Amino acid sequence: MGLMDKFKQVADAAKAPGQSLANMGGAAGAAEQAAKANKIAQQGVQTPAVLKSLRDTGRKDPLSGGEDWEIEVEVQPAGGAPYSATFTQQLLAGAVGTYQGKIGTEITVRVDPDDPQSMLLWG
Repeated sequence: MGLMDKFKQVADAAKAPGQSLANMGGAAGAAEQAAKANKIAQQGVQTPAVLKSLRDTGRKDPLSGGEDWEIEVEVQPAGGAPYSATFTQQLLAGAVGTYQGKIGTEITVRVDPDDPQSMLLWG
């Protein structure tokens, strides 16, 4: 397969139903989600949480190969009551296996200080 064939394959995959770019509202939606993730990475509070479940959404980014996963956690903030949260994050295949092995155990999430339901797996 030549280089131009690979470009065409990626372009076709990006147009296919179920792809994460399309489900994010196109390029503008993807940019918005990237800005949100950057904010959480820079300003978020590292917080312990118990990983309850991972569910594959079936959406895959044709460029990075990452897959969108719905992640359910019980967040355990310092000095606050534990609470349940579910969020979606893109994971690469190697990370999925690692996190599947951590279901039921404590992990670290980084929580948006302005929205306690918005977070990222961290570390």
